[in-house]
Amino acid sequence: MPDTTELIFPYPAHIMRPQTRALDMPAMMDMLKSKMFDPSMLDGREPFFWPAEISSNNLDAYFTRMLPSTLTNFAADASAGVSFVNSHRHNELPMGQSLSGTLEQIGEGQRVVADFYTMPGLNLNGITTDDFIAGVRGGIIRDVSVGFFGGKQFCSICQLNYMSWDCPHMAGMEYDIQGGGKVLCTVGVDGAHLAEVSAVYDGATPDATILKAQRMVEAGELKPDAVRMLEARYRMTFSNKRSFAGVDLQRGKKLELEQQFNQLREVLAIDANTDVVSTVVSLTGERDRLKTEVDKLTPEAEALRAKIAELTPQAADGVAYRSDLIAETLGEGVRAMGEKFSKETYDAVLRTSPLAVIKKIKEDWAAVGNSRFQGGRHTVDNSEAPGANGDTKRPYVPATAHKV
Repeated sequence: MPDTTELIFPYPAHIMRPQTRALDMPAMMDMLKSKMFDPSMLDGREPFFWPAEISSNNLDAYFTRMLPSTLTNFAADASAGVSFVNSHRHNELPMGQSLSGTLEQIGEGQRVVADFYTMPGLNLNGITTDDFIAGVRGGIIRDVSVGFFGGKQFCSICQLNYMSWDCPHMAGMEYDIQGGGKVLCTVGVDGAHLAEVSAVYDGATPDATILKAQRMVEAGELKPDAVRMLEARYRMTFSNKRSFAGVDLQRGKKLELEQQFNQLREVLAIDANTDVVSTVVSLTGERDRLKTEVDKLTPEAEALRAKIAELTPQAADGVAYRSDLIAETLGEGVRAMGEKFSKETYDAVLRTSPLAVIKKIKEDWAAVGNSRFQGGRHTVDNSEAPGANGDTKRPYVPATAHKV
């Protein structure tokens, strides 16, 4: 799909006669003063105001119509202020500015009416505003055209993006639809914004249709009679690179490229209306950004790996020490409580306890065990009976001999 995001498309409209729509001069002057950089310019100089119906939802001579979202945007953009220029010459200074924009309901239709102003006595781009004002008042300058940008342009037949390769239709041409007979192709402009309003000599031709017509002619997708009809309608000659019958290598390359784009769309999981090139460029930029982040974090990651390698043996020693400490503590528990000691229960408790707690429990149980089992024997056998002199001395046995 060709990139049209930076293009400004024209659309025909016309200046309204004063009898058609009366101007509220006090209100116009108030709006003008609020927007002027230097309101003192109005001292001794009377501005010239004129209204124009800049757009509507009617089908124009080039089979294009503005949808409600676009008309709403146009009214808001005109109220914010857009330039009034000569013949869509965007590189020249404007001849005037818009003051207001209003979306009006006319029967079942809609239109956008805007009010404009200019200052007399100026010479802009070789044309004086006095001459321009005389042209408007004399009815010589009466056709205007809006330049719009953004939004989507939908085909009335297939409902696809009119500017994409997927839509095979041309606005203003009739197509045989299965079960529906012949259907006229029109284009609906949705969500577009107003760029400027121009004075033109005879309406305007929508560039969207011209761009597509040129592309279809070059690709050989239009029959000669259709090409002649378009040339007569748009008063221009379309270049046709397919001037002979046979294999068109350039068209083959276009189809191959489009197939590659479709494959990329599947891999990237994007729809047919998304520009593949911009998506790839965006992903490439994100890849480069992530690579820069990785390069910055690599030294820190290497330092962490070295620290982990140093601490791993110490961690293993800590695990072994904890296991031995728990085993010793359970042994003290057996000594302290005997058969009543639930080794499994206390083993589960100790394995979730901090080392300081385990050491304290071990110490307490050892004290209880030591009080139960004093050092030495407390019984005597015949060989150890007291002597004639009453001597009852026994050999010393340490308390640790009774540990389990």
